[in-house]
Amino acid sequence: MKLNGTEICKVLDELIGNTQAQGETTADDKAFDRMKVLEQVTDWCLDGFNYECGNANKSEWSMARSGKEAIKYLKETKEWIEGVLHEAERRTNE
Repeated sequence: MKLNGTEICKVLDELIGNTQAQGETTADDKAFDRMKVLEQVTDWCLDGFNYECGNANKSEWSMARSGKEAIKYLKETKEWIEGVLHEAERRTNE
């Protein structure tokens, strides 16, 4: 049985758990450890996109389609990350 994207995200949420600090040291230490797991999962996902980018110039249409989609997604994600970082820096400098 294959899971769709939404179902996989729900499973990851259950497996990883809460990653947000709450202001209590013991709970925050656990959340930090879970955030490090989230980093590993994110790196794994990004590696998959990175690998697929190499197909963007393939002569086979289906391979090129996947490679171009990976590049498009990474560009969109880059813009989102830049916006998140800009907002975080703005709040930090207030």
